Amino acid sequence: MQSLTKILQLEDDEQIPKAVARILRREGIEVELATNYIEAEAALRGEAVKDLTNETGQRQYSGLSHYDAMLLDMNVPSGFGSDIARTARAMGYQGRIVMFSGADMQKAREQTRGLENVGYLNKPYDSADLLVKALIGEYSD
Repeated sequence: MQSLTKILQLEDDEQIPKAVARILRREGIEVELATNYIEAEAALRGEAVKDLTNETGQRQYSGLSHYDAMLLDMNVPSGFGSDIARTARAMGYQGRIVMFSGADMQKAREQTRGLENVGYLNKPYDSADLLVKALIGEYSD
């Protein structure tokens, strides 16, 4: 099984990232969270964003080259996960990208057509193993 150490997750529903992070931490995988399109763009560039939930007042992202995979929700405030996927590929990112959505997966497939190493996972997923397999390219809805 391919080794993952860090992923970028783009998700605006506050309950889902907590559940995903718990699952992935058990597998030894660190999760960096972006809650909207603007934060996801900052994550790709390795920039800091305002975050009033911690004492420093900001969240520093690692940057594109540090992510083994990305888990991107299709619809988030200020944009679409598919646009982040295209931007990442344009910046040279070769890692696995999983489009994660509770909506119609056909739309996700259409919006990521032509991108390589992209998988799809419907919300809600039914197991931690399924999530990890999707991130390493062994499963796609």
